[in-house]
Amino acid sequence: IHHKVFRLSELKNLVEKLKELPCDNGKVEDSYSYRERDKFVVSDISIQERDRIIEELSIEIDEIQDELDQWNQVTDLVD
Repeated sequence: IHHKVFRLSELKNLVEKLKELPCDNGKVEDSYSYRERDKFVVSDISIQERDRIIEELSIEIDEIQDELDQWNQVTDLVD
């Protein structure tokens, strides 16, 4: 059961990181430059691809959570 708890935590963390991942393409304003310059960026992953991955991970998260809920429901901890 421990491996499922760890996997769940890893998946949730990965989803949060993916949600923060910028998927900008094209000309964007360089907000870190003291000069007003634009830069051209190409993301490694598209918004659609990122959202698809998040959806797949969310399904796995739900499945593991259901398994853990079931385990918690039927398991008694003994002192």
